[in-house]
Amino acid sequence: MSQSQAIKASVLIVRPPYITPQLSPFKDAYFQYNRLLTNALSSKFFVDFYYQQGSLSQRYFKQREHLRQLQEWGYSNYPDEQLTQPDLDVTENKRDSDDSLTSITRRGDRSVSLVLKDGSLPTAAVQPGESLDEAALRAAYTQLGRDIDLWLVSKLPIAVNKDKEGVDNYILLSYILNGKPAIEVDYPVKQEIRLPNNFVDLLPIQ
Repeated sequence: MSQSQAIKASVLIVRPPYITPQLSPFKDAYFQYNRLLTNALSSKFFVDFYYQQGSLSQRYFKQREHLRQLQEWGYSNYPDEQLTQPDLDVTENKRDSDDSLTSITRRGDRSVSLVLKDGSLPTAAVQPGESLDEAALRAAYTQLGRDIDLWLVSKLPIAVNKDKEGVDNYILLSYILNGKPAIEVDYPVKQEIRLPNNFVDLLPIQ
């Protein structure tokens, strides 16, 4: 392959979200309002039909309803309920609270991308007879080691840009399923990625 025909292939490796994202104040208010509306318009729940009279499950239900109605309506249909709040031992998961750029578990509510320490993606020149996806995976395993399990979303590139030498560089999207790179890398969210031509804005990640 001549220099004028030379092309490169890169792989953008993404770890998708694994927890529910925090709602914005507007969305939270919207869902709260709809929940209040649904409760107000729903048919009356016949407690004594579904719960045995005086049973522990009936008492827990009335306690929960008492708290909910006080919070949402300002009054309760179960004013005589004795509320007992259990002591919950809530331990913060340090893995989820680690927001270091080098932690693959950071920002669990967002997609994070794997980038090398110089801010680039794993990249390799496409060899004669080699496809873009083969070159991209070769670049990933050569630079990151074989101890990671990658799933290439498509054999078609999601973007193309030119490197410093003016060579076309085709970017393919992949998800990391398991494992850990053999070298230290960063895991920025979309807004933290700094790559040429602002092609990041076109990427199908949140």
